[in-house]
Amino acid sequence: MSTKLHVLPESEVEIEGTLSVEDYSTERAAVLHELNKEISLPGFRKGHVPENILVERVGEISILSQMVDRAVRARYPEFIMEHNLIPIGRPHIHIEKVESGKPVDFKIHTAVFPTLSLPDYKALAKDFKKTDVAAVETKDIDAVLADLQKMKARNNETETEPLKEGEEKKEPVLPELNDEFAQALGPFPTIVALREKIGENLKFEREKESKDKHRLLILEAVIEKTKAEIPKILIESELGIMFSELRSSISRAGLEWDEYLKKINKTEDDMRKEWHDQAKKRAIANLVLREIGKLENLAPDDEAITTEVLRILNDYQGADPERTRAYVEEVLFNDKVFTFLEKASEK
Repeated sequence: MSTKLHVLPESEVEIEGTLSVEDYSTERAAVLHELNKEISLPGFRKGHVPENILVERVGEISILSQMVDRAVRARYPEFIMEHNLIPIGRPHIHIEKVESGKPVDFKIHTAVFPTLSLPDYKALAKDFKKTDVAAVETKDIDAVLADLQKMKARNNETETEPLKEGEEKKEPVLPELNDEFAQALGPFPTIVALREKIGENLKFEREKESKDKHRLLILEAVIEKTKAEIPKILIESELGIMFSELRSSISRAGLEWDEYLKKINKTEDDMRKEWHDQAKKRAIANLVLREIGKLENLAPDDEAITTEVLRILNDYQGADPERTRAYVEEVLFNDKVFTFLEKASEK
């Protein structure tokens, strides 16, 4: 049986076809078996209702409709392969008028991965050279130490007795920057060791910030020149992730979700509209990275994936192994693509 493919806007398609009586009649026994497990009738044990009584109770047309639905779903992978499609999400199946002993027309509506028209991403990457990272100076380390002094002073203040009535609050006394101060903050034997560690951390943060900025500039340039129709389902998926991230942040801050919405005087629908373009951009970014990785045959090393998965599972007891692996694969895959683009920018 052949089907017709209709290409729709926003990377969606409609598959149209006709099932012969022979195509769907083989599903009758399975449909009756499922109905028998669900329906309870007086005088009959569940699962042992005679077929004629089941048909009378449910209706022949209803049974035929379920037979056709099962038949279409069973053949769906064939239709996908026939038209060389990569579907996203669940298909929506529409069955035309069902009549006993007659062929049935059907339509399947689904989103598919879009075809991207990428620009010359290697050439674009060359337009963005890495900038020098500002060196960590003594004053930068001093500023961090000053913040740590204030934090320590506040902590010490909360441990003292509460103020008595009429007593004025005094400025907290800053602790002296000595070896004892360093040891109280962690595994630092001396204040010199603490200063060295602060310097290392500042250097790491600045290098990471510079690296992330460089990567983002390249990616945004590629996205801007990429042509593609993005399926609604991918935008909705990104919106779901964004809401999940915000909910987690709100929860960590000790607020209830409804309380937060009331505070900002917005509804979820308001936020969905405001975030739509950002969610679409995130969806395009994921597709762009995926396509470049595919074109350049980039893939993370299996050993690296396994090592990182085991580390996460060890640090977060109870984490789902499959979801963790999927997350790690995506992160390492994207890192591979970004590294490739960084090297292209240096040529």
